[in-house]
Amino acid sequence: MAVVKFATIYPTGPLCVGSRAAVARLVSQVTTWLAEGNPGQVAAVCLPESQLEGVTQFDLSLPQGQRILLGIARRVGKSLNFLLAENDEGTLRTRRGVNMLVASRMKPKVILTATACAAILCRRHFPEARIILWVHAAPERKHELLAARAFRAAHALVLPSRALYDLLWDRFAFEEFTPPVWIIHNYADLRQFFAPTLEQRREGRSKFGLCEEDFAIVHLSRGRIKGLQIVEAALPLVRTNGQRLVLLSAGDKVRHTRGSGNLLEIRRLGQLPIHELRALYHAADLGVVPSVFFEAFCLAAVEMMTCGVCVVASKSGGLAEVIVDGRTGRIVARPNDVELWASVLQEVISDDVTRRRLADEGRTEALGRFDGTTFYEHWTRLINTLLLSAEC
Repeated sequence: MAVVKFATIYPTGPLCVGSRAAVARLVSQVTTWLAEGNPGQVAAVCLPESQLEGVTQFDLSLPQGQRILLGIARRVGKSLNFLLAENDEGTLRTRRGVNMLVASRMKPKVILTATACAAILCRRHFPEARIILWVHAAPERKHELLAARAFRAAHALVLPSRALYDLLWDRFAFEEFTPPVWIIHNYADLRQFFAPTLEQRREGRSKFGLCEEDFAIVHLSRGRIKGLQIVEAALPLVRTNGQRLVLLSAGDKVRHTRGSGNLLEIRRLGQLPIHELRALYHAADLGVVPSVFFEAFCLAAVEMMTCGVCVVASKSGGLAEVIVDGRTGRIVARPNDVELWASVLQEVISDDVTRRRLADEGRTEALGRFDGTTFYEHWTRLINTLLLSAEC
């Protein structure tokens, strides 16, 4: 098998530029970009469902015996945790993938990964390679030691916001936070996210069963940390002068619809493929990002803005770097203050002129800052710097 210049290791899901998972989508886009510029020189260690073109792929599927053991552990629960603390599914896949890459005798000069375990193992098995660790979120407290080891193993950290840099500096300064850091904002793929025509907006609203007079609010969920419960509590406090509010939440595995009186309906849509997610944005009158945890960046907010949707978001982490309050959207200063959320929503919902101005200026901002041009310029400089250091 031919020697490659670049390798991507991603054990936590299928890689696809159309993935509904933001991190998988971004890693796929960078891997595809590398493959386009370096034909035959890129390998990806990933799940077999991945959809990447021009890339040599290694299958990260686990052997049946390991899958059976993991299944038993999940059923038994915590009693087997001590056996599997270092052998969870992601770790097992990563070890398998690194071993396959070693056995292939490929010697990539640059390895891209978004997981701590992969960074550590790649530094051990490929000492001459340059390791990029793309950090998309702050590590949980219980994983801080693992994160510190990964930071020391990496030759470059890529972070999506200054807010995440500040947090990691505060928590990991001194020995653990020594590699060069590149702050590269994420971007929205304009081939997939764009402002709708009138016909596309009508199609989107029809698809999700919205009447012409309904006011549609879109939210992306992944459990309580995404703050759906905050908006659910705030919306009954909003006066609508008879207009029905419909909150459409997508992203988790739950599907159900419930009402709160005649003027509020809450629908949980489950996980949507990316073309349906785009249709959801096209149907929306407002987007909400009520996160009650640290948002490293929040790609969903940028994608909403790119689709011409006004966004109201929590003052959380990198969101303040995406949205300028009162100019390109609204920022709620206290993320889980229900009355404050209700007040801001009241203002935005009742003032069509201001909402449309925020949507227009937000879209202009997103197209100017988050369209991919600056993103790939930074990645080009990073890759060239690492290749140059590898040759020294």
